Order: sequence, then structure tokens, then C-alpha cells
Amino acid sequence: MLITDLSPDARVIADMLIACPIGEIVTYGALSDAIGRNITRCRHIYYTASRVAQREAGAVFVTMVRQGYRRLEPVNIAPTVGPAARHHIRRTARKARRIMIAGTAGMNDMRPEDQRKLAAEISAMGLIEHVAQDARVKPDQNAPMAPTPVAITAQRLLESLQK
Repeated sequence: MLITDLSPDARVIADMLIACPIGEIVTYGALSDAIGRNITRCRHIYYTASRVAQREAGAVFVTMVRQGYRRLEPVNIAPTVGPAARHHIRRTARKARRIMIAGTAGMNDMRPEDQRKLAAEISAMGLIEHVAQDARVKPDQNAPMAPTPVAITAQRLLESLQK
């Protein structure tokens, strides 16, 4: 059975998040009191409610250690969320690349098609790690105000690598 309805607890939390003024903090205590259980032990409720708040009101929150969740101002979303996500992606790609290299370093009996798959995966992880660097995200003075299509971004990346 597929359940698509939002639980009552998640709806209550989502409403609290939507009602939170920009720049303010919704405390763990207030969230816990609203649903009658400890929100730090039921984070899945918060995550569901957070996605609902993002979808319905564009409300984006960051964790304030031992306090709760602070609603970000729109101008702070890119400098807060983007670098954290890129750092995670870069770290994950680096770890995956190193694992693949270490796990197959002494394997001389791999089939050629498996070697090609491995080489492609290692190359992809290296490219992802490279693209996710902070230095690659600095906007140009003449950069467009809207996101650039992936094909154009890839072309510019290729051009910058050839320099």
C-alpha cells in the first residue's frame, strides 16, 4: 500500500516552519511540544515537513546546533547550501575514486570490458571532484543572471581545462 498523505505530525511541523519568520529559529523544544514527542528522535518527521515547507513556501532551513532550525534569508541560501553540498559531493567522489583504485590496484586478471568500466568510473569521479571545487563556482563578471544549461556549462568547463 502506498501512502501519499502527509502525517498529522508532519503537517503541524510544516505549518510551524512556514510560519517562522525569515532569519528566526524554530527551537527543538517548540517542535517537540507541537507533536508531543522529541523531534531529535523523530527527525524523519522534520525532514518530511521541511520538504513540504520548501515546496509550499520556499522556506529553507539550516541546523543550529543544540538550538533548532534557522530559516535562511533568500540571499543566504546560495552561499550556505551550495558550498556545503559541493563539499559533500567532492568528499564522496574522492572517497569513491580512492576505494576503486585501492580495491583494484593488484588486479591483473580483469577482463578488458571491466577495466574500461573501472576507468570510466574513476574518471567520472575525478571529474565530479574537480567540478565541485570552490574555485570552479566563482561567477564571471558577465555571467548570466539565470542558471546556464548543462551543455554550455560542460563546454565552458572543457575550454577552461584546455587552457
